[in-house]
Amino acid sequence: MASAEHENMLIEKVTRSRAEDALKEIRRHYPEATVEVEVKDGRGILTACQDRFVLSKEFVETEESLRSPHCMAEYCRILQGKARLVLIVPRENATKTFLRMLEFNQWWLFYYQIFFYDKEGNIKRVDRKTWCEMMGRPYEPAPRAPEIT
Repeated sequence: MASAEHENMLIEKVTRSRAEDALKEIRRHYPEATVEVEVKDGRGILTACQDRFVLSKEFVETEESLRSPHCMAEYCRILQGKARLVLIVPRENATKTFLRMLEFNQWWLFYYQIFFYDKEGNIKRVDRKTWCEMMGRPYEPAPRAPEIT
């Protein structure tokens, strides 16, 4: 029971921490936006809105919530609605989640970000460089096309 209680407290902590950052990020572009926060069923959900439009939807997931067969469909609906998607997953699931989300790039649905959190509630963004480090692979930046001047 203590483990489930600790996990719920961790989800609450990570969700509150991310809510502060999300509000700052969104308000840079949409000064009137608000962020609604809820924690239910072992999952944190942050929704950034302006007026009645959803600008961003963020999920603080657990290992258990990531196993839901409906996650990917839910993420896809958000991206198809042209809202930003942010996933904050346990560190142990970061590399697998990064790969799963690449499936959406095939349909030009790539306006998402992935973060991971550790047991202390620290949050770190998972980009290609971080993913390579976590996988034990060397990071090689993709060559850019030459500038036309």
